[in-house]
Amino acid sequence: MLRVWRVSGEELATIPAEIAEELGSIWALKHRLRIKNGLPVCLQQLVHMHNGCRLDDAAKPRAPMDMQLVLLSQARGFDASRELLEAAGKGELEVVRLLLEAGASKDSTDDVITALLDAAGNGHIEMVRFLLEAGAANHLTHWQGRAALIRAAARGNTEITRLLLEAGADKDLADEQGRTVLMWASGKGHTEVVGLLLDAGAAKDWTDRNGHTAMAWAAMAGHADVVLSLLRAGAVKDVTDQQGRTAMVHASENGHQEIVNTLS
Repeated sequence: MLRVWRVSGEELATIPAEIAEELGSIWALKHRLRIKNGLPVCLQQLVHMHNGCRLDDAAKPRAPMDMQLVLLSQARGFDASRELLEAAGKGELEVVRLLLEAGASKDSTDDVITALLDAAGNGHIEMVRFLLEAGAANHLTHWQGRAALIRAAARGNTEITRLLLEAGADKDLADEQGRTVLMWASGKGHTEVVGLLLDAGAAKDWTDRNGHTAMAWAAMAGHADVVLSLLRAGAVKDVTDQQGRTAMVHASENGHQEIVNTLS
């Protein structure tokens, strides 16, 4: 049996010998404690209770053994940043809270994504709320130029889109291709998100690098409800792209007769 105790004397975990054998390393044990107890791996220090020796991450835990867990107060370096991003993407709120309290940067990046971007992209509403309350920057983008608001809107997450807008995210954010939040939501057919963006005053007739508007994106994909919402909001239906095609032409080329009729 493996037993892990807090410094306070509280028993944190009891692990049968057969499961301990499967763990393979102290690092794997730490990861198990993170999943079960919300304790960041990079803040855990395990000490053999009988000889006081620090247990190396690569060492194999062998039952019977009693260990004491010391939770470090400072999060440093790449490991903390990487764990913050991973935990945010998985919605592990307690792990993220402890890492931030230990000094990890709320805007840590692995040169691809931030914690807020990952949480928004994976639909973790409470994580997004927590990070925004902690002051995470909502304008940062990943390598394709997509900020958290674009990721949330493109996935149809109305609540996260609302949270980001309320936190001051730019309603007219565009990615590297000039595709705005409204274009993403329209092209994916997320009618409720489109309505939220229109109510927030998002620009209806902006064009991306190819000259496509939000209506053109909706028409191409066959999202009749979105096209109707845009029309009712006053979007111009006859904007032409770089090839001279309007939203109605896109709808016709893709066989979306209902939209053709709406735009005629």
